[in-house]
Parts: sequence; C-alpha cells; structure tokens
Amino acid sequence: AAYRARRWADLAPQIGEDRFLKLHTHGAQEGNAKMLLEGGLDQLFALLQAECRRRGWELRYVTAWQMRQAVLAAAEGRDPEQSGTDDGSSPPCNPA
Repeated sequence: AAYRARRWADLAPQIGEDRFLKLHTHGAQEGNAKMLLEGGLDQLFALLQAECRRRGWELRYVTAWQMRQAVLAAAEGRDPEQSGTDDGSSPPCNPA
C-alpha cells in the first residue's frame, strides 16, 4: 500500500511544481466495498499524507471544480493557490 502511494506521487501529472492527483471516484466494485469501508480508505489517505510529508509537499483535498481551476491557473502561469475556493484558498488537509 505504501508503494502505491509512492507511485501515485511519482506519476502524478505536474505543472511547474504543482502535482495533481485524483484519488476518489464515485462507485466501486462490490468486491472492494468491505476493504474500502472498513479502514482501507483511511489507510490510503494516511499513507498518502505520510508520503507527501516525506517529500516535503503540502497535501490538499479539493473538489473536482477546484482542481480544474487550479490546473487552469497553473497552465496559464497564475498562482494555483488563488483559484481553489471562492475566497482564493484551498484548505490544507489534516485527516483525522
């Protein structure tokens, strides 16, 4: 599982110094539901947070719209930090 988090970080699309990962989607195969709902998602987010910490990266969780806005801003050379939410901020993630 830690290997997967490292690979996601290694292979994430990048614009400048910003990397973009989509970690969640709607729906899952029934065979994966138990694993995901009984700690698998918590472990996934903890491993990703640890990997980002190891690399000195700040991990943020945003909506698909906020990510789109950040990607467009980065591609246009604008500060993606100013495109995440209505007030210009993207809240940092601190998973429990």
